[in-house]
Amino acid sequence: MITVFTCPKAFKGHIGMIQRNALAALQAMRDTCEVVLVGDDEGTRDAARDFDCPHVDAVDTNEHGTPLLTSVFDRAQAMARYDILAYVNADIVLDESFVDAVAICAAEPEFLLVGERLDLDVTESLSFGDESATQAWFQDARTRGVPAGDDAIDYFVFRRGFWKDMPPFALGRTAWDNWMLYHARTRGAKLINCSETVTAIHQNHDYAHTREQSKDAMWKGEEARQNRKMAGQCFFDLVDSNYVIRNGGIRRATGDPFVRRRMDRLEEYHPALWRALMSWKLRYWFCYYRTSL
Repeated sequence: MITVFTCPKAFKGHIGMIQRNALAALQAMRDTCEVVLVGDDEGTRDAARDFDCPHVDAVDTNEHGTPLLTSVFDRAQAMARYDILAYVNADIVLDESFVDAVAICAAEPEFLLVGERLDLDVTESLSFGDESATQAWFQDARTRGVPAGDDAIDYFVFRRGFWKDMPPFALGRTAWDNWMLYHARTRGAKLINCSETVTAIHQNHDYAHTREQSKDAMWKGEEARQNRKMAGQCFFDLVDSNYVIRNGGIRRATGDPFVRRRMDRLEEYHPALWRALMSWKLRYWFCYYRTSL
């Protein structure tokens, strides 16, 4: 069993609809996961009641009213019934493949499970009560969805108490997700990429809920600058994973993109070792076998 928590935006218009879609998908997996809503934006309490979810309000915010990541995670962990938790962005629709991946990682003492999403335009309310209809919808979504890339990270699965010294990032304002992957790697935990096996559908939306009114402006705004300052140089993404889920188990991430990223990190963080490994082939095979880099 797993506790999934999310911090929704105000339930207004299209954003409200797609967030309810995401909750409906989680509700369909109620036998395997607990769902906790965190935050007090408009409509969150009502959604918790409608979907029969525990609700945590009164999270700490910055001067702009944006929830702070530390508060969201602390409040959720204090309420969670289970020791394995997942933070999931509130616009992400998940299916049983997510639960299956979590089950594979459940015996790991220290891990962070992450994966890529597929971007999809969703313009109508969804229901996931009928199993065959649900499977058909996800199959169509996998066909039409557009991979968002290795820097689009929307869910994080971990064991209770995993996070240490988390900066007070503004939620949803860039850099915090990259810091989380960096933190997992530097403390020696397995950073496990389940992109090959998990279907995570991101329902496309606008950014009218932000002060800047657009994604590009938001990433250049004051809160994003503060987040990047707190993150420092800790910008990892999905290719920095050192393990993957494949063939029903956790395997070393030995695909070419992963190895090449290790080579980049080796040159960046261990220049003396990089120079000692003179040939490109030697560097490649060294990084192939060293998932700890």
